[in-house]
Amino acid sequence: MWRSAERTIPPEADAFFEMSVWAYQLALLIDAIEERLGKEIAVAVLRQIEILYQRQEGGRAILRFMALVGKGRAGYLEEPLRAPNEPQTVAPVELHIALELMRSSGESEEKKQALLWDLAYFLDCGRIVAEPRFKLLAERLRFDPKSVVGLRTST
Repeated sequence: MWRSAERTIPPEADAFFEMSVWAYQLALLIDAIEERLGKEIAVAVLRQIEILYQRQEGGRAILRFMALVGKGRAGYLEEPLRAPNEPQTVAPVELHIALELMRSSGESEEKKQALLWDLAYFLDCGRIVAEPRFKLLAERLRFDPKSVVGLRTST
């Protein structure tokens, strides 16, 4: 479980944190699939997830959160945040993701700042729980690319 006994989530932010962690964990699942089966398969799985969520009531919210997680991860790769007094120290990717997610929230700037580090913490908890499980799951996947019409795989 990604929730921690060490920190509590403010009740008014619980649903936002939960959706944020789930979106991040879905991104980690796609990463594990890509590592095991390649980018083309991972993209196909992502497209299927998107189709499923588009059909569900409220499903578009998780897609919006997934897009923000992707934007935060991309920002980390393009220009990672660094500590002002220690330029060699790079902020974790979870802080980049939390910044993107908080920017999208309707909270006041003061509230966003108050929640930012907690959100980054819980995103990290979600990663710690998900990564090993998703890697194990991906290792067990058996897939024949010829079983999917129109799928192109790189050689």
